[in-house]
Amino acid sequence: MKNLLIFIFCLYSSLLSAQTNDKCSREIKRDSVFMTVAQMPEFCGGEIEMHKFINENLCVPKSEEGERLVIRATVRFIVTKTGKIENVKAIGYNKDSKLAKALINIVESMPCWVAGKNNGIPVDVYYTLPLNIRTKE
Repeated sequence: MKNLLIFIFCLYSSLLSAQTNDKCSREIKRDSVFMTVAQMPEFCGGEIEMHKFINENLCVPKSEEGERLVIRATVRFIVTKTGKIENVKAIGYNKDSKLAKALINIVESMPCWVAGKNNGIPVDVYYTLPLNIRTKE
């Protein structure tokens, strides 16, 4: 009988511990920044409108153009659960580069996005945007 009571107590304790850990993990996941989610963030109007916005507003600095007709660039940022853009970085460029600054400025000036969702709940999501920038010939 004593062994049975100890077994039941241990089983009950492990169940409580599992519930507490599960609750903590759900809270941590809500405040985390996700790499991928079920519904990825989206620029209002979709990808075509996003590229249109970039084309209309991005000015490639002369010193960055050189003789290249196409500049490949990547920008990474966080789309928050409210659709705002934060933590913008131009990947592969020196942060003092004129092109990096221009890319960061254009992304920071974007209107709010539709937030990404995980299990129907809006969450913060990293978004990586590869760009092929065509310079004037």
